[in-house]
Amino acid sequence: MIFGKKTGIKEDVKKYSKGDSLSYTLGMSLTIEALRQRPSLLEKVFLSSRAHDNAFLAELKKLCQENHVPLTVDDSVLHHLSVKENCFAIGLFRIEEEELQPGRHILLKGFADEGGLGTCLRSAVSFDQHDIALIGCTADLYDPRCVRASMGAYFHCRIRSFDTLDDYRRAFPQQHCYVLHSCEGEELSSFLPQEPYSILLPGAYGAADSEKGEAFHIAIPQGRELPLPVYSALVLHQCYAKKKS
Repeated sequence: MIFGKKTGIKEDVKKYSKGDSLSYTLGMSLTIEALRQRPSLLEKVFLSSRAHDNAFLAELKKLCQENHVPLTVDDSVLHHLSVKENCFAIGLFRIEEEELQPGRHILLKGFADEGGLGTCLRSAVSFDQHDIALIGCTADLYDPRCVRASMGAYFHCRIRSFDTLDDYRRAFPQQHCYVLHSCEGEELSSFLPQEPYSILLPGAYGAADSEKGEAFHIAIPQGRELPLPVYSALVLHQCYAKKKS
């Protein structure tokens, strides 16, 4: 738990550690997004005394009041939890997993970096993908760095973790599984997944090449490599475009 005994500051808090039951949003916009999308998760909001009296602050106060979320001005908490001087609000939220809905799933395998994981969540939501399975990821989904990198997409997603792809398949045997390989399989330009589908995106080059499933890849002229988040965004855009066509 983040809350502890009373000390010299208004709330005795500690920075997030993996395995905690609570995490937090860093920043006014991110906290507002959490209040808009998942207000039931918010335990408390801490506000800086330096927060500007503008539309963002008015929206934050309105959402806290409407959803009965306590709002406290406490500079010491913000100074302790945030390394940035321009962080004017922090939202404390409960960590909860949601059940995935059958249909369209994005599987993220072997992600080790919180920033990369958050970026992929942001891309998924941008292309209307909201059910995410994490397969053998060591990156901590609930780390404030991941939540921040997602730019609020975390609160738009239903996310569950699985140790292996086989564990996921046992839970969702009806899904058609497609795997992004490094060089083999059908080219992305002709890729057309059959619903209900699961698309496996690796957190490192070649990390998914041994996984069973219908393989596809992205043909890049002259073998030029792109960063993996860009690869992932291309795949997600292709699925979005095919769905709209």
